[in-house]
Amino acid sequence: IEDQASLVERVQTIPLGKLTIDDKRDMLTLMRQLSSMNRRQDDSFSTNSLRQRRQDATMVEQLLDRLLRERQHMTDAHNHEEEVIALNLAIKAWYNANVKGSADKAQKLLKRLTEVTTAENTKKQRQKDSQQ
Repeated sequence: IEDQASLVERVQTIPLGKLTIDDKRDMLTLMRQLSSMNRRQDDSFSTNSLRQRRQDATMVEQLLDRLLRERQHMTDAHNHEEEVIALNLAIKAWYNANVKGSADKAQKLLKRLTEVTTAENTKKQRQKDSQQ
């Protein structure tokens, strides 16, 4: 996988609707790496360690936002499971960052996850009702 910051920058420049399966796979792989519990085990409170964990969680959230923008653009071919995985990874990244404000960030993302899941369930129920 390419350099972390390079991947984040590159996918931000790809036009909406043009992310490939490989791009999405690379994004989710990086999100998994950056949200790893191993990142938290370095519970050093040195300035560099705290800065790196905050930067990691921020990159995960940037990748999440890009995936969500892609989803909004591609409403017909929407992959709900991919979106839920990405939101969970972003929540995990902020939890494992263990820096000031990370709990608030994780909680805001959890609220987004709940909203996305509720909207998807409502959509499925409407489709089911219309078929009856």
